[in-house]
Amino acid sequence: MTDPPRSDIDGRDPRCFDCASIADVPPALVAEATGRPSEDWDDLVASARDILARVLAPEDRDSYREGYEPQSHFNLFTNTTSALSRVLSRIDREYQGSSPTLLTTDLEFAGCVAAIDDLWSGPVAIVQVASAVVGDQDDGDSQLHRGLVRAFNYVKPSVVFVSHVVRTTGQVLSSETVRYFREANPRVIIVLDGSQAVGNIVVEHDLLRYVDFYIGSGHKWLGGMPSTGFVWRREAARWEVADPAQSLAYPGFLGGTGNAAAWKSLVRSVGDMIQDRPGSRLREIQRHNQRLGKAFCDSLVDGVGLRVTTPLLDGEPPSGLVTVAMPVALGKAVQLRLTTHRYRATALGYEPVKWRPSTSSRCKVICDGEWPHVESVDKFTPARPSRAVKEFRFCFHYWHTFAQVAELGRVIVESQTGGPGQGLPADALDQMRS
Repeated sequence: MTDPPRSDIDGRDPRCFDCASIADVPPALVAEATGRPSEDWDDLVASARDILARVLAPEDRDSYREGYEPQSHFNLFTNTTSALSRVLSRIDREYQGSSPTLLTTDLEFAGCVAAIDDLWSGPVAIVQVASAVVGDQDDGDSQLHRGLVRAFNYVKPSVVFVSHVVRTTGQVLSSETVRYFREANPRVIIVLDGSQAVGNIVVEHDLLRYVDFYIGSGHKWLGGMPSTGFVWRREAARWEVADPAQSLAYPGFLGGTGNAAAWKSLVRSVGDMIQDRPGSRLREIQRHNQRLGKAFCDSLVDGVGLRVTTPLLDGEPPSGLVTVAMPVALGKAVQLRLTTHRYRATALGYEPVKWRPSTSSRCKVICDGEWPHVESVDKFTPARPSRAVKEFRFCFHYWHTFAQVAELGRVIVESQTGGPGQGLPADALDQMRS
C-alpha cells in the first residue's frame, strides 16, 4: 500500500490522530495571514467561500457555473456550533407562531444538542439509535438507516438535524436516508452536520440536492486554523442567514469571522488538498483515509480487550474515523502510553446535557424499535458509551502514512505490557482473556 501524492504542509505533527488537534498551522503562515492588509478582507472571504464550493459536490462543477455563486450560498462562522445556532434561529423564525418538531439522534455532539435546547421553541424528538449501531460490525449502517426512517415516520418532524459522519462511530449517513426524508415530506427542512465529513469523505451532489443546510468546519479534516466554520444553503434566496455575531467590524458589512489568519490558513490547506482536480483528488483522499482505518484495525488484532466500535464493512471503516473501546483499566494504560509517545486522540465519555425544566415535556426521547412508548426526560446523554469501557477516537487524515498508523497500533497493543507503570498487571490481563 502506498500513500497518495500530496504536498505536505510544513509544521504538521504526524502523531496527531484527532481532528480537533490536527489543525496546527506553521508560524510562518500565521504571520503571513496576520499581516494581510485589512483592505484585502473582501477578497480573502471571497477566496474562502470559493474554495469551500470546490470541496462540496466537487464532481458537479457545472452547477458552479450555472446559477451557483459561492458568495450567495456560503456563510462563514467562528465554529460549527455558532453556525448551527444561527441556522436554528433562522428556521425557528420561519415557523413563528407554530410549534414545529425537530428530530435528531443520541449520536450528536453535546454542544449541538445544547444549542437545540437553547434555541428551538418547538418539541424535540431524540431517537435512540446508539445502542443499536455501536459495535454492530455487520449491520451498523443499516441499523442507523432503519432507526432514522422509523423515527421519521413516527414523529413526522418539520426539521431533521443529523450528522453526515457520526463523530462517535465514524458512520456515514447514506444519500438513501436523506432522499427518503425528502420524498416522504417534500417540505421537511434537513440540516446536516458535516464537521467530521468535509475533507474526510466526498460530499456527493446526490446528497446535497436533498439538503437545505450543510454545516462544516475548516479546522478539522480540511486542516485550517480554528474559527473557520461555515454554512452552505441550497436555496440561498429563501434562507438568508446573517452572521453578525462573528463578523468583521466594518459598518454595513457582514462577512463572517474577522480572523484573517484563520481564513488564510483554510485557503492554503484546502488548496493543498484539492490541487487542480478536486473531484478525483477528494475521492483519492477518502479512499486513503478508509485504508488507513483498516490498517489501524488490523494492527489491533493481537491486543487483548480491545474492541472496535465503528461498524466495519469487510473489515474497513466507512471513513477515516475509528473508535476503539476497552476496559477502564486498559483505557488508563492506553491513555498514559499515548501521552508518553505524544499521540493525541479524543477520549469519549459521558457528555450529559441538562435540559431546562419543562412542565410541557418539550423534549422526548423515542426508543428505537417498535415504539412501545414515548418517554419524557429532563436529562439526556447524546453519546452513549458503556460505563464499563473507555473509548478513544482516532481520525486518520490524508497526511498520515501507513507506517505512522501501524506504529500507533503497536503503541496501543503494547500498553498492556508496556513496562513498569505503563502496562497492566498479569491478573488483569488474564481476566480480559477469560
